[in-house]
Amino acid sequence: METVKENKIEKISRTQLEHFFVNFKKVAWTGCAFSNITYLVDEKNSPQKNGVKLLKKIVNCNITIGSDYELKVNRILINKQGVEPSENGSGKVFSSSDNWFTNAFEDFSVPLVKNKKATDNSKLYLCYISEHHTVPLVKYFKNGSEEISKEDAIQRGLLRVVAEKTAGRGSVSEENNFFFRVLALDSIISFTINHVVYHIVD
Repeated sequence: METVKENKIEKISRTQLEHFFVNFKKVAWTGCAFSNITYLVDEKNSPQKNGVKLLKKIVNCNITIGSDYELKVNRILINKQGVEPSENGSGKVFSSSDNWFTNAFEDFSVPLVKNKKATDNSKLYLCYISEHHTVPLVKYFKNGSEEISKEDAIQRGLLRVVAEKTAGRGSVSEENNFFFRVLALDSIISFTINHVVYHIVD
């Protein structure tokens, strides 16, 4: 009978969270790791009132941190689809020069970026990948803390149903598609890596 390893729980500060990802290779020596993450953000498809979104959401999902974008595309094309990547990069579209973010550190193995268009670009964001087939667990909240179902939020006009957009998947098939995401570090509530659950405390 296989023994299931229990997760260890640790509390870390926001500063320690930043240091964790700056030194990410010490945690994931390959530079890549699977994780489960929980975060709190505004619902982008919710209307605003006085400049504040009417809905927030807590999301829990499985992600991959530190995966090289281009190498991942090539692995999918070669190993899963039997297609050789073309020299002109006909894989899934991703152009860092067109994005609002850029690497926050000279060491590109650090999975953190910053807003290159902001006057104050000290705010850090975590880069990660979520697979197309991954279904996140989402809880919606109105008025800051009052939980509301997705159906009720739609009915009350608090949530617009919008199909998720992708930059384009090129030769990557729909079932092998994935999303490259960027999340503000200060939105993270907790995450799990290598059987350790890190709870962020302010």
